[in-house]
Amino acid sequence: MGEAKRRSQQSRQLADEIEQRIAAGDFGAPQDARAFCIVLDRGQRSRDMLKRVSSTPRLPTLAPLFEGEPFRLWDLSQIFRFVVLCGGEGTVQERTLLAADMKKLVGEVLPRAAARMRAQFGREWGSVIAVEDDALEAARQALGARQG
Repeated sequence: MGEAKRRSQQSRQLADEIEQRIAAGDFGAPQDARAFCIVLDRGQRSRDMLKRVSSTPRLPTLAPLFEGEPFRLWDLSQIFRFVVLCGGEGTVQERTLLAADMKKLVGEVLPRAAARMRAQFGREWGSVIAVEDDALEAARQALGARQG
């Protein structure tokens, strides 16, 4: 029971933090927050983040990514450890990037995501990196954006 309560509290804090970052303009204009890059893995931190961001209407271009084939593939299979969800313009397939392991995530996927975000938003975009501790710092460095 203590673990469930702790996770619930952390989840609420995470939701509050995301809402504060949206209001502060970390992901573009607060009324139309499209300048985001979200990195998830299969850990509990990611699952909690996913619950929170999937229910916020303040990230309007995020919802279609959850319905797309790349995200469903990640969600249903164990082949890919990581998924990167990018805001902005483009198809669901262009904005949902998968990586099977850390090497692919850091060496290919995050640099591609960062280049995509810089091309669309310059330096005015934010990221949410909700991965297990073993991948957190490498993902931050590879993405090179404002992170929370």
